[in-house]
Amino acid sequence: MWSIFFKFAPDIKRRDVVNKVIAEKGEIAMASALLMEISQDEHQRAKYRSRRMFETDQTSNILTAEKRGENRKALEGARNLKAEGIPHVVISKALGLTLAEVESA
Repeated sequence: MWSIFFKFAPDIKRRDVVNKVIAEKGEIAMASALLMEISQDEHQRAKYRSRRMFETDQTSNILTAEKRGENRKALEGARNLKAEGIPHVVISKALGLTLAEVESA
């Protein structure tokens, strides 16, 4: 199905065949929509790239914030466990922190 799509997508005479393939496979429908979007003029391609970069940056920022929050919680847990007299090695293994992180918590 993919080969039919790639072979006949640019051929207007074969549009009916391509539309049938698109209707049968959701992945090909997504590829078709993406192809249509990025095949527009240079201004549209630049807008598309810019939007994708923004989305990627946004996702990266969210993941970074989540990781920082998890690390902050782990350090807080390390402080609490240290106050209870739990050995640093045990805390390190339990919370996934390095010994240096546990000692500095």
